[in-house]
Amino acid sequence: MNEQNLELAMGSDDPEERRRAVASIAHAKENDRPRLLIRALGDRDWRVRKEAVGVGRGLASRDVIDALVDVLRSGDNVGLRNAAVESLGGFGSLAVDALAVAIPSLDADGRKLAAEALARSRDAASLGVLETMLEEDDVNVRTAAIEAISAVGGTDVDRAASLLERCLLTDDPLSALAALDGLNQLGARVAWPMLKPHLGNPVLREALLTAAGLSGHADAAPYLVRALSGGDGRGFIAATRALATLVVNDAAAYRAARTALSSLGDFSKRALVEQARAPRDDLETRRCLLLVVGVLGTTEAAGAVIDALADDRIAAEAEQALDMLGPAAILALARRTGTGSSEERAKCVEQLGRLADESTRSVACRAIIDATEEQSPEVVRAALVALGRIGDESTLGLAGRWLVADAPPAIRQAAGAALATCAKSYPEAARSLARQSRPDGSDAAFAASVIGVIDGPVFEGAGADVAFLAEAASNESPLVRRTVLEALSRSVGPEAVRAVSFALTDEVPEVRLAAIRALGRMRDQDGRAVGVTPLLGVVDTFGDEMLAVAAIDALGETLDPDALPVLRKLAREAEAMRAVAAVEAIGRIDAPGRVDALIHALSHSEPEVVKAALRAVAREDRDPRAAAHVAACLDHEVWDVRRLAAELLGRRTDPTAKHLLRQRLIGEREPLVREAIQRSLVDADGATLRRTVPPLGGGAG
Repeated sequence: MNEQNLELAMGSDDPEERRRAVASIAHAKENDRPRLLIRALGDRDWRVRKEAVGVGRGLASRDVIDALVDVLRSGDNVGLRNAAVESLGGFGSLAVDALAVAIPSLDADGRKLAAEALARSRDAASLGVLETMLEEDDVNVRTAAIEAISAVGGTDVDRAASLLERCLLTDDPLSALAALDGLNQLGARVAWPMLKPHLGNPVLREALLTAAGLSGHADAAPYLVRALSGGDGRGFIAATRALATLVVNDAAAYRAARTALSSLGDFSKRALVEQARAPRDDLETRRCLLLVVGVLGTTEAAGAVIDALADDRIAAEAEQALDMLGPAAILALARRTGTGSSEERAKCVEQLGRLADESTRSVACRAIIDATEEQSPEVVRAALVALGRIGDESTLGLAGRWLVADAPPAIRQAAGAALATCAKSYPEAARSLARQSRPDGSDAAFAASVIGVIDGPVFEGAGADVAFLAEAASNESPLVRRTVLEALSRSVGPEAVRAVSFALTDEVPEVRLAAIRALGRMRDQDGRAVGVTPLLGVVDTFGDEMLAVAAIDALGETLDPDALPVLRKLAREAEAMRAVAAVEAIGRIDAPGRVDALIHALSHSEPEVVKAALRAVAREDRDPRAAAHVAACLDHEVWDVRRLAAELLGRRTDPTAKHLLRQRLIGEREPLVREAIQRSLVDADGATLRRTVPPLGGGAG
């Protein structure tokens, strides 16, 4: 659009035509741009002005900025002046420099607008200019400067907070209010002595409440509690939020708040609890109320907090409030474990396990155990988890009761964890109960679990323990047999190995799986693996894929070099899943022949096996052959093997690797592989790769 047409379009009666014309200002002659921009910023239609603000931000010249500053000097076009302020704010430090020079020559209205423009700049340098405006006689200019400091304060919080605190040393309530609002907005902690002189000023009340909460000072607690008990509406909400902020951030303030709240009358305390119970659309206020009644520490407060546990939106604050309640929470939770729905009782049980300490352990444990009498699965599981944290000797019997085959798996797992924890803490009590078990009884799982977790023998000696387990390995319950095998994995001696090896023929797959894993973990007194021989004897015999993979993994867990020949054969010849497991097992065995076995696996016919071997070979940094074999896979027939080879080779820093990648890039036709090579070269060079060949088409090959 030429200049004449632009002028005509900007004078059109159609605001949309004027708006479109404004977009062409950037293409006008440079010396005409300031005039045209100011004209557009003063347009009577807000959409045109908005377009002009956007265009103006792309015209960062001294003439444009000076023209915008001149708009602040005088004039009755409010829309123009506001648009000029918005435009100046988009120029950042350039506008700050121009305004710093111009401000002394502006009238009060202009200086106020300049402060607003500095606020929009979001430039830390503007704080220095605004500091000079804090001494203004005109209260509107001074207030605008304070508000601007608050807006820019995030760029230098310490300096902004210092400037705003200076503004509290005044008798002007408007300046003090603006400063307090700014300090609160920045989350600054203002010293309590600086707030005290303003406490009686009703204009500052809500801002002072927020600042008191942020102060972290114990003396703020009585002030906030008085405001809480005597306030309503917005004042009550402000005091609630401030007190919640105060108590969660400082232990001394929490103690002071509890003392202050305890001085409230019974009516005020009940009213506060009812406020916490009342449904609210304002969840933030309800969260804060929960924290406040948590500090209150009464039985009624505990009840309100426990009720809130059921609401996921405020459950986190309810838990935090329970932490604050102390012993009152334990007593209230203990009573509530016997009432309500299964879900409610389970939540109470969980909280007892989380909160109980040495002084409240016995009360909590008794309540938790009693809660399981109705045998609700949800409550029982929660109880066992809780007792795993705080349980005493009485936990052992409860855990043993649920360590049975017909228990739901989640409960059985929780029972095993609780038993393990408590047996370690109370080994003599655990031994005493375990000795009452028989190898052929349903309670043999209890004894096996105890043998497996505590130090030292359970029966007359280590040999007696192994003899018990060996006999229990023939128990009719698969659960008992599995538990026995887990315990035998900690045992030493040929009898233990024989018992576990015998279980490799068990008719239940889960028992055979437990035997395989036990053989992988078993060690003698010198730390040598003792399960290698039986594993080598069966690793090729499993028709079940899961058991075969587990046996291969167990061989890797033995870390024994004797397993390498079998693993090498599997990695080269077995089906994909077994071969991948063999590759991973080989990678764990630190012995001569490991790298050879991994290189051998690169010839497998399945790409997934080759990729597993590639990753393992690439980790062999000490072997000079590793890089060459990774590079050789750049020519693999399967494209995603080539891509992985490129990625792995790109992680190397040697020049040879980069040379090989560049060579391959020339002939590679698969786009995804080319992309991987290019990315690897970029990462290796630390700079953007220049294309030396045109992109080629083609698919996987």
